Amino acid sequence: MADPRAAVSFEGISPVIATFKHDNTIVYDRTKDGNSAQVGLAVTLSTTDDTVTLVGNAERVLGKLLSVGPDGYCSVQISGGMTLPGGDAATLTIGTRIMGDLGLAAAEGYVQTEADAAPPVGRGWIINNNDTAAVQVIL
Repeated sequence: MADPRAAVSFEGISPVIATFKHDNTIVYDRTKDGNSAQVGLAVTLSTTDDTVTLVGNAERVLGKLLSVGPDGYCSVQISGGMTLPGGDAATLTIGTRIMGDLGLAAAEGYVQTEADAAPPVGRGWIINNNDTAAVQVIL
């Protein structure tokens, strides 16, 4: 049997999962894993109560979209160890806080190292940046 200490993983460490409504940037599609092509992307709070939207450039990250229901609700991991996709040409420095970024073709839902912002918007920290499509973070 392989030594479990030989593989580093932060997924599943103290996850906190919450239910939110979602806006039209998140689309239900029962043919996709988690019922949406946006599952796995980073989300932020919308300007509408109890609602999330895909995170945009330099916006605060709430968490990771886990699943989408046909009823307009979704599950979001808001705390714990998780992977989030790095933005297109994003700076991803270990030990830094994250904020929203854009992916290819200006797609929302990605992360980058927090830039000097006033007020700061960053949250959590990057703990592994070997795979920019799956940056390991702790929120």
